[in-house]
Amino acid sequence: NYQHLQSIASGKKIIAMVKANAYGHGILEVTRALPNADAFAVARLKDAILLRKNGIAQTILLLTGVFLEQDFILAAENEIDIVVHDIEHLQRMRSLPGSAKLNIWLKIDTGMHRLGFAVDVIPEILKEFATLPCVRQVKLMSHFASSENLSSQSNLQQIELFDKFTGLEKSFANSAALVNFPELQSQWARIGLLLYGVCLTQEIADKAKEFVPVMSLSAPII
Repeated sequence: NYQHLQSIASGKKIIAMVKANAYGHGILEVTRALPNADAFAVARLKDAILLRKNGIAQTILLLTGVFLEQDFILAAENEIDIVVHDIEHLQRMRSLPGSAKLNIWLKIDTGMHRLGFAVDVIPEILKEFATLPCVRQVKLMSHFASSENLSSQSNLQQIELFDKFTGLEKSFANSAALVNFPELQSQWARIGLLLYGVCLTQEIADKAKEFVPVMSLSAPII
């Protein structure tokens, strides 16, 4: 499945989603099976540290970010990239020592309305990042609300909003968006369900016929 993703990603780097114990497939088993993955994404700091302790050297992205000062420092010590999506994140970062160097993925809410900063405040946040000694590198990310639905007008609206931001590496495409919008101008794709051979709709299944389910479940009849 990963090889098929590479073939349709048009040069994009792939972040393999291994949150929730790799969707139940086993976080260590999956990461070890993907030595060529560009990055892995998790939801919990302890999962990111587990991967580091088990020799995973690729970029590890912590999707929820962290809220405690000691966890920011722990992320920096373990070379874990963190998503910043909340004003409380910024407040904590302002007091971090300059020795805690962090790679930041700034999340922009372009229409999903789950996590992320409003579009109009992003320029000011980027200006502040440039002054914070703890910030080493910044990338931008957003999330589609309906990428599996080609008829949804929100997709084009979100793409238009996100395209306004230039000059930084960006991540936008999830599994469905990679299939439905291969022309997306972003350097990183975040792939979850499709990596494991799961298609949300029949339309996506028709386009992604090469993908196969990674897990099967069987039991004896008694």
